[in-house]
Amino acid sequence: KFKLVNDRYGHQKGDEVLQNVASIVMDNVRETDICARYGGEEFILLLPDTDSQGGKSLAEKLRKKIESSKLLGFNSSLTVSIGIASFPENSIWEKDLVEKADKALYFAKENNRNRSVIYKSNMSNIVKSIDKLSGIISGNMVEDQRNVETMLEIFDLVRKRDISIEDKLFQFLGRVIEISESDVGGIIDIKGEAVERVICRKNHDEKVLDNMDYNKELLNNCIKRKRGEFLIDWVNYLDIDAITNIPNWQSVITVPMIVEDSVKAVLYLSISIKRKEFDAPTYNYIRTLFDILSIIY
Repeated sequence: KFKLVNDRYGHQKGDEVLQNVASIVMDNVRETDICARYGGEEFILLLPDTDSQGGKSLAEKLRKKIESSKLLGFNSSLTVSIGIASFPENSIWEKDLVEKADKALYFAKENNRNRSVIYKSNMSNIVKSIDKLSGIISGNMVEDQRNVETMLEIFDLVRKRDISIEDKLFQFLGRVIEISESDVGGIIDIKGEAVERVICRKNHDEKVLDNMDYNKELLNNCIKRKRGEFLIDWVNYLDIDAITNIPNWQSVITVPMIVEDSVKAVLYLSISIKRKEFDAPTYNYIRTLFDILSIIY
């Protein structure tokens, strides 16, 4: 819940917390271990010649040290959740290995947090079932009411008979961009595995966007796997900051629309990580809205 740290204590305190966590990690690993900031408040560690139990031992050591360090003061504990996947036990492919560590991390977050979890083969199904109401029902009455009202708006839009499908898609896209605070979004119609049509627009813009810059590899992965994701696109970026010389990396959501076991369309949303990073509740809520829209396909 790192966003709450920034909201409550300010971004300078948030930066300080990240630096302190990084220091704790670096002070407790071997010279052969590789540690990096993976995006936002996520860190990733590569531990050569270490099995899953060895990873678990280090994870628990780091978790306890971070909690006991009282990085937010003595009255507020800052904790971390950790996911672990090992080669070759869980996968021989690097991207798949990271994805499985991420699933274990998400499982830890959804099961009381402040714990480390080793990936298990049935975890994908467990995570999916846990995730079903994430982002829709939060416990905040105002937020929950807004979410339900938006779902009803989408139902009403789908049922309208006096506007074309293209207008429905465009209106839906505008609402989803607004809800997710995206910079730009598109609905990409798919025929077979090829792009047939792209409807796209920018935030706060009532005009159809002529084209949209999207990562074709992420789109193809979404189509082939029939599964969406939210992640940082470290490969494609729109520009480079003239002052900091840092690329304008994008946080991306992809969601497939599956009808009769075929991907009919993909929803693609992006926003600069300078402004925001998408999270699991946002992804899940957007996916639910896109499922409602599938009625018109």
